[in-house]
Amino acid sequence: MSVIYHDRRDSGRLHSTAFSTESAAGLGHSTLFRPLPCEVASVRRHVREVVITCRPPASYPLDTVQLVATELFTNAVRHSAHHGAPLLVVVQERRTTLRVEVHDPDPEMLVAPARPDLADSGRGLLLVDLLSQEWGVVPGPTGKMVFAEIAGPCR
Repeated sequence: MSVIYHDRRDSGRLHSTAFSTESAAGLGHSTLFRPLPCEVASVRRHVREVVITCRPPASYPLDTVQLVATELFTNAVRHSAHHGAPLLVVVQERRTTLRVEVHDPDPEMLVAPARPDLADSGRGLLLVDLLSQEWGVVPGPTGKMVFAEIAGPCR
């Protein structure tokens, strides 16, 4: 399995218990969302609910986490061949980071534009790179997972 790392040192929810992701700190919060642009608000609400339940409360920059989750989800909606299949959004609190994952059924890997400064769009992954401690793409047998880790305060 190859992993690409970029290391920098309600209404729409489809509930499922078929997914669980273990992290160093325990079980991740996993929710399925319809692959529609109108679901971005639901993804942001989901991420907000997870962040405000972290210990200690407000230990992660809420705006940053929501923006990163929005960019990852929007990329999956716009650029993956999901064919209407739900997208899984996972939020995991780890030792010193909060990890946001978006799983989609398309095995094609992400390609960041060579010159986003000249494009009308395509700056989402640049934002993810700037705002996250680490991000990457992990291929799987039924698609891929794109993740970003946002640093919390020193504990």
